[in-house]
Amino acid sequence: MKHMFGVIFDMDGVIVDSNPVHKKSIRVFCERYDTEVSDRFLVDRVFGRKNSDWLPEVFESIKSEDIERLSEEKEELFREMFDPIKYQVPGVKEFIRELGRASVPMAVATSAPASNSSYILGELNIQNYFRAVMHTSDVQRGKPAPDIYEKAASKLKLSPAQCVVFEDSPTGARAAKSAGCITVGVTTTYSDKVLKDCSRVIENFEQVTTEEVRLWLSEGRS
Repeated sequence: MKHMFGVIFDMDGVIVDSNPVHKKSIRVFCERYDTEVSDRFLVDRVFGRKNSDWLPEVFESIKSEDIERLSEEKEELFREMFDPIKYQVPGVKEFIRELGRASVPMAVATSAPASNSSYILGELNIQNYFRAVMHTSDVQRGKPAPDIYEKAASKLKLSPAQCVVFEDSPTGARAAKSAGCITVGVTTTYSDKVLKDCSRVIENFEQVTTEEVRLWLSEGRS
């Protein structure tokens, strides 16, 4: 009998190559408030993290009650600029459909707010493939804490060790690995060298199959 397993997708940088547009929207957002962020700050401190984690590092005197408002302002700007269909990662929809045909349980675990996940998954018309969509408000501790992947696995009624996670950032990869998942890096945002701690690294999903993922999980257990 084949092992039961599940697949958990990060969203930004995995389902859609959205970080370049996030970068533009953050710059425009910060200009509204007469502040700037460097490329290094975006790479090291923003990508893969919750807005509530990095906003206080940009706006040092920010009040806690203003974080949610500023976060949604930034994300609304992002959604105005972003076309999910244009920026979908090659092969991802076909891969998700293949997993669906094989009855593999799937979830999304993103550091983005629910408004973004609803927009992106809805525009791509893939939301019904996922048994759970976990986002920033579902956990108190964001990535690299393992919480969101532990909860996503629980939603699939699986242990983290039964789940393969696709991640694009070292922050997210650390979260998945800490949870006990088999982690596959996607090189949309970072190079394979940066994602060296992942069990596997892929460029996109064009050559990935259900059976290959099953094999990765089996090898990860050995």
